[in-house]
Amino acid sequence: MKLTPGFAAISILMGMLGLAACGQNSNQVVYQYPETAVLFDNFHILKTVYTSGEMKLYYRGMNLDGCQIECYDADFTKLSGEFEHMFEDGVLTIKADFAEKVSGLTIGDRRGDDTIYCLRYLDSSQFAWLADTFWYDYGWMELGDVERYYSEEELEVGQQPVPAPKSARESWTCSCGAENRGKFCTECGRPFQSLRGEL
Repeated sequence: MKLTPGFAAISILMGMLGLAACGQNSNQVVYQYPETAVLFDNFHILKTVYTSGEMKLYYRGMNLDGCQIECYDADFTKLSGEFEHMFEDGVLTIKADFAEKVSGLTIGDRRGDDTIYCLRYLDSSQFAWLADTFWYDYGWMELGDVERYYSEEELEVGQQPVPAPKSARESWTCSCGAENRGKFCTECGRPFQSLRGEL
C-alpha cells in the first residue's frame, strides 16, 4: 500500500498531538516522605499527590473512614470554601478549588475525638505531625516532634499546645456559636480556649 505525503503528514501530526496530550496529563506534583510513621508507628503517611482541583494523601495502617477533616494552607490558616473528601483504600481524596493550596490537615478520630491528627508541610518532602490524644487517666496530651512541627517564629513566641476540654465528652461553645467536643471548632477551626482566656 502506497502512502500519500498528506496521509503521512497527518499521521505524524496526530502522533505528536498524542504525545503532547500525554505530557499534559503529567501536571501532577508528588511529595514522598522519608519518615512516614505517625503516633506509635501504627499510622504512616506515604505521599501526597496534587493535581488541578484535587489532592490525594496516601496512607496505611489506620481505618479513617468517617473521620472529619479540616484543610489548611502553608501558614496553617484554615482554608474556607466547599470541598469534598473521601477515604478509600488508603487514600484520602480532597476535591476543591483550593486543593493545590492544601499544606496541612487535621483529621479528627471518628470514635469520638479522642485523637486529632495534625499534619503539616504536606507540600514539601519533610512533612511534620502532632497528635492530640485524650488519655482517660491524664487528659489531653500532645505527642510528636514540636520543633519540627512549629516554625521558628512560632517557637520564638512560645507557641503553646492548644488546651482541650477537661473531658473528651465535655462540650464547649465557640465564639462563632457552634457546639463542639474536641480541641478545635468544627465550624470555624478555632481552638478551644481554656478558662485562662485567649492564648
